[in-house]
Amino acid sequence: MTNKKHDPREELLRLADSLVEDILNTDDETILAEAIEDNVNIDKVVERNFQLIENAIVQGGKERMAIAKKGVQRSKLKPLGKIKLFPTERKHEIIRQVSRQRSGQFTMAARKEDELTEGDIDSMLEVMLELGIITDEGELS
Repeated sequence: MTNKKHDPREELLRLADSLVEDILNTDDETILAEAIEDNVNIDKVVERNFQLIENAIVQGGKERMAIAKKGVQRSKLKPLGKIKLFPTERKHEIIRQVSRQRSGQFTMAARKEDELTEGDIDSMLEVMLELGIITDEGELS
């Protein structure tokens, strides 16, 4: 005999799994025959299932629309434009100029600009442009 304690939730989960497996392995004709035998209104069940599917499709569409709207909002942010095409050294110079002008207002990452990747620098410049710290020409505002 084992010393295992029986967890009622585990037993219910195993029972549910077994029932689902049994239903999945039963052919459609048998399920339909049992439903008719139990006086189930098949048309109502079919209509309800179609409604569930339709609601799921509509909800999925709404979620995709919300994601698309967020994407549009993000795309309305000022793009780097010309600044993105500047040589790396020019981008570093802009960061240094802003850092000198606004000393003490930057994170450690911004102050250690020699360790930043090109992507980091572009992100910082994009934020500076968005905040109006620099112009789209890379000049201080």
